[in-house]
Amino acid sequence: MSSIEDLNIAFVGNDWFRKGGIVILRVAQIAKRIGLPIEIHLVSHQSHGYWSTHPNKKRSASDLKLLELDNVKFYGGIPNPQVIDLLEKVDFQVLASLADHSAYSILEGFSVGTPAIATNVGAIPEYNLNGKAGKKTEYLLDLPLAPNRQWKEIDYPNKNSDEYWQMLDSVYTKLAQKVIEILGNFWENSNRRERYKQLSSGAISQVKKHHDSDKIDRQLDTLYSSCLCP
Repeated sequence: MSSIEDLNIAFVGNDWFRKGGIVILRVAQIAKRIGLPIEIHLVSHQSHGYWSTHPNKKRSASDLKLLELDNVKFYGGIPNPQVIDLLEKVDFQVLASLADHSAYSILEGFSVGTPAIATNVGAIPEYNLNGKAGKKTEYLLDLPLAPNRQWKEIDYPNKNSDEYWQMLDSVYTKLAQKVIEILGNFWENSNRRERYKQLSSGAISQVKKHHDSDKIDRQLDTLYSSCLCP
């Protein structure tokens, strides 16, 4: 862990609204209000992503003001080596995506031993977020999903409506509250350092076992050869 005095949390995602940028800002706001020692590190170009959020930017103006909180550090867009360096220094990565597939930033964090808290969209539930193989994880944020494993309202037909903003506002708040609950429980755990070691080693094990490029290359070569030469 980076510190015994606070928790350093990273958010990495250019598609700001889809990836959960508003959620992590609300996490910072709640943490400050309740006295949970969290510092948020944000990496994003803050793309608006009209297909996944309300097109009226005024709806999220009050949330974006939270970038001014003193427990938030905003880096904008930075080169990938700097992102990896940041991920190595923080304690957790939070990715509250409403829609995603593989969420590679989680794996980049895993590669340097940084565990993640993330939604259950796409392939994310296949990752070992819990540090224990085969265990249901408390670090997975449950969203109601469509058959394509994305948030069930992501394709709501009238995104310019009050109803869609109310749905977004509600899901942002629920996700932020759940992240606070998870981080609060972790912080209050008297054995948090040992628990963190377990999470960190589980993250590295996930990458080595399932995402090693050399190993996957060999598996693909074998597969292609078997297809070409039956």
